[in-house]
Amino acid sequence: IDHPGDVMQLNMGTGKTRVILPMLVMHWSLKNRDKIIRINFLSALLNEAYSYFHQILTASMLGIRLYTIPFCRDIKLDENSMATMRNAIDCCREEGGVVLVAPEHRLSLELNCKELFYQDRCVATDLYNFINMPQWYDILDECDELLRHNYQLIYAMGAPSLLPQGPHRWRAIQTVFLALAFD
Repeated sequence: IDHPGDVMQLNMGTGKTRVILPMLVMHWSLKNRDKIIRINFLSALLNEAYSYFHQILTASMLGIRLYTIPFCRDIKLDENSMATMRNAIDCCREEGGVVLVAPEHRLSLELNCKELFYQDRCVATDLYNFINMPQWYDILDECDELLRHNYQLIYAMGAPSLLPQGPHRWRAIQTVFLALAFD
């Protein structure tokens, strides 16, 4: 806590999610309202974590509100939806709330920003500033899984196009497989 940016890894079963995370949330939400606490959970654990944190932080004397940003590619952003999202995050900051997020939600939001640069630069710039503002205390639960390369999202953009010499490549590999099959 005294050294921002430090990285610590603790052993399994030592109370990271159930004990240490709520203490970090209480410390940072009551101490500094300039930044928002964003806890990254695996999507399989997000609902359970939300229920637990709601019971411990929201439904207690602390009254720390929980927010989620469930985002996917199908959501189309415009100026109104960006204003709504920004207002919710500003409200979260003012109240000392906590944002719980899954990696695919956060990554979809980031990739949607890149996609919007080709469609609506005004909304894209607003979204870029929203995502990249130094406003977050990021906490990663199960960081070994969250930082694994499996949690990359790839958005295809533009019209589909064939690979150069695609049909010739496919016939060549089929010929090789046929030759190997008859050996």
